[in-house]
Amino acid sequence: MIVVFTIIGLITGCFIGYQIGKPKKVVKDKYSRRGLYKSEYSVSIAGVNNGDVQVVFEVGELESTDTLSKIEVISVKTNRSEYNTSQHEQKKMKTMIDQSWIDSNSIQWITTLAEIRNNKIDEILG
Repeated sequence: MIVVFTIIGLITGCFIGYQIGKPKKVVKDKYSRRGLYKSEYSVSIAGVNNGDVQVVFEVGELESTDTLSKIEVISVKTNRSEYNTSQHEQKKMKTMIDQSWIDSNSIQWITTLAEIRNNKIDEILG
């Protein structure tokens, strides 16, 4: 009986030791920064105006110049529920601006606490 418990203990210990010693995967954020881009579109069905839709895109910045940002759409929200629930409509809206260059000033950038902390450290050290 003691031999069985010893073997079970060794197997369990090896498994736990392997899990502890396993290197952690570091997930690097693929966006240099994230923000909100608001836009308004007119919807017409068969040539008849069906109203306006206000859209808020959550975007991630892939590349940037001094004035432009190449963005990727993370999520889409509208002020009309029929466009929020339909996957087809969401995909159509997403593809309108996905992977395109947009004026950086028209995007409201999200500031995280880590970014604020890093800016303060840079001010102190710089």
